Amino acid sequence: MNSESSAPEYVERRLTQAVAEHHGLGELEVDFRVEGEVIVVSGNLASEEHRATLHEVIAEVCPGYEVQDLTGLAKPPGERS
Repeated sequence: MNSESSAPEYVERRLTQAVAEHHGLGELEVDFRVEGEVIVVSGNLASEEHRATLHEVIAEVCPGYEVQDLTGLAKPPGERS
């Protein structure tokens, strides 16, 4: 990646778009923050399967970055804590 395409804001936008458009994912409640060579992911995911797919998408879009996963699983509607 050149310096422009590796700027944190650019990487964050690419990841957000890739996740939103992914046919098996479509997660919109996920945020990305790039800190050097680390991508910090936060938000809620629908399932463990979505978490695994998210990691696959990140690896495809940003190979070589380390991922710090701070995501949680969303509770199904009607479920109480």
